[in-house]
Parts: sequence; C-alpha cells; structure tokens
Amino acid sequence: MTVPEQYMIKIMHLAETARIGIFGLLLLCMSACNGHRSEPKQSTSKQNTMMNEKIHEFFSQYEQRFTEALAGKDDVEATAAAFASSFLEASPAGVQCGENNEQFRNMIPKGNEMYRRSGMVSMKVHSLDITPLDQLHYMVKVHWNSVYRKKDGSDEPINFEVIYFLQHLKDELKIFAYIAGDEQKVLQEHGIETPKE
Repeated sequence: MTVPEQYMIKIMHLAETARIGIFGLLLLCMSACNGHRSEPKQSTSKQNTMMNEKIHEFFSQYEQRFTEALAGKDDVEATAAAFASSFLEASPAGVQCGENNEQFRNMIPKGNEMYRRSGMVSMKVHSLDITPLDQLHYMVKVHWNSVYRKKDGSDEPINFEVIYFLQHLKDELKIFAYIAGDEQKVLQEHGIETPKE
C-alpha cells in the first residue's frame, strides 16, 4: 500500500509549513493510504471463503480423531497438534490455563477413555458458526451432536455447543482457548452415569 506521489508532495509541504512532526506526518500518510488503497490480490470475500473452508476442514479432522478415539484408537500427537503451546479453558468450573506439554498428552487418552466408559458412541459436528475477529483470529461456535448408549441398551442423543478461539499462523490453525458448558450436569439430566476417575 503506497501513497500516490501527488499526495506525498502535499503531505511533505504541510509537514514543512505546519511543523507537524513525525507523528503528524504518519497520520497524514495513513489518511492518504486509506483513501487510495491499492487493489488487494484477493478480495476479502474470497479470503473469508478460503478460511471458512480451512476451518471446516480443521473441525472435520477433529471429529474424525474423536470417532477413532471412541473406537479405541487415540491419535495423541494429532490431537495435541490442534492446540497452541498454551491455551485457556473456560467453563462453569472456572478458567484454567493449560500447557501443550507431556502432561497434556498423557491426559488425552485418559479423557477419551472417560468418554468411552460413559457410553459415548458417536460425536459429530452438526454445524459451525464462524466469526472472524481479525486477520489471524477466529471465534467458532461448534454445534456438536453426540450419542450415548445407556446401560439398558438405548441410545440417548445429546446436543451441545463449544466455542473455540483459533489462531491462524504459518498456514496452521491452532486452538488457543475454548468455552464449554457444564458437561457433567448435562449428562446427569439425560440419565447418563459418568464413571469415577
């Protein structure tokens, strides 16, 4: 993004006569740039479409790993790779800061085992609500459809939402925060018994 030559001449003249200084000169340059932007290589709508597709693919893979985990195949490294080096979890229990380290990797198969023991047999993405926050960050509300198998053999569908915050750096998406509801309360309301750790 450059300032047209005729505007730069006027800006420099104003700077010299009014003695506005560097800060004022920067403001004038920004004003000129805002009024005379060069054409972007890709339209904003096209960029948004491409990013939406990338986010959909990200959660499609997330769903696939969950499906494999319910079948007893834990892909610990791929699951950990979906998260930033540090991340936040917010829920009715409070806010916790997690580190993407060996301890986190050890917790992934334990969490998957807890879901299996609770009777979860399916976890599918129903839809995504994507909100761009800026060029690098996105808020995504994921509507999940899960199915739990009760002890009497009947299946209980449970739908819920989780809000994820994603960062897009070096052509990679990472979860750096998420907001979840009271999972234990929802399961109890549907008559699902959660096993003790």
